[in-house]
Amino acid sequence: MMLKAAPVLALVSVGALLGAPQLGRADADRPANSDENAGENSTAELAPTPAIGRAADRLAPTADEPDEGYGFDNPQSTRYFFAPNALGLESGTGYYQNAWIFFNNVNYGVTDNFSIGAGTIPMFLSGVPEASPAWILPKVSVSASDRVHFALGGMFGGMLAGNDSIGAGLAYGLVTIGDRDNNATLGAGYGYAAGSVGRTPTFNMSGMARASDRLFLVTENYYFPWADSGLISAGIRLASEGAAVDLGAVSFTQRGELSPALPWLGVSIPFGG
Repeated sequence: MMLKAAPVLALVSVGALLGAPQLGRADADRPANSDENAGENSTAELAPTPAIGRAADRLAPTADEPDEGYGFDNPQSTRYFFAPNALGLESGTGYYQNAWIFFNNVNYGVTDNFSIGAGTIPMFLSGVPEASPAWILPKVSVSASDRVHFALGGMFGGMLAGNDSIGAGLAYGLVTIGDRDNNATLGAGYGYAAGSVGRTPTFNMSGMARASDRLFLVTENYYFPWADSGLISAGIRLASEGAAVDLGAVSFTQRGELSPALPWLGVSIPFGG
């Protein structure tokens, strides 16, 4: 059984003519019939004036401006609903993510190529403190080009159950094609629990596409070969400069049959930068 993700502008620059009346002012100051002026008229000076230079500076993009002409950068460019992509957090930036009220993650870019995070489900809120899982989220990212990215990482943690701690987690590898607004990711990972490592990988296929300044389309899908089952999801991301809200539907599949869809709700708040 194969589950497929469905992932999946140009900024036009215009010239400024401010200061154009200054062009040729030097010629106007010379005598109209001078030999010098006559010689120069055949090769009129077209050097930029200070006013034109200032206008060009204002039009030129800077490193702080968002790409592709959008009003702001994608506030959650390194993660889909829950799964990460291979893009790295920039050094000194991070985000807090909450999903389904109980899932909590905080991630921080230590360098442009390495991030670390931590998460938990605070079960003490439901009166079961000894069963609260917690995990750490390291990730190393490298880019082969502007549109090809690779990452290795994991979700390593455990669950407290009475007086025992049960270790569980996932180590994964990712390849992402695209940029921070439009990309697709293929990933594979091996899970482990209680000292036993799975013999068959889990596959992840995800993507996002920016439909407008504040709207993204997002899909995140998994395939579990050992059980001939999977998970498919699709939805939208409503974005602003300071937050992203994910709304979607998640359905489990078993041997080709889909379960009724469950709602997905997630919120991400970036910081730093």
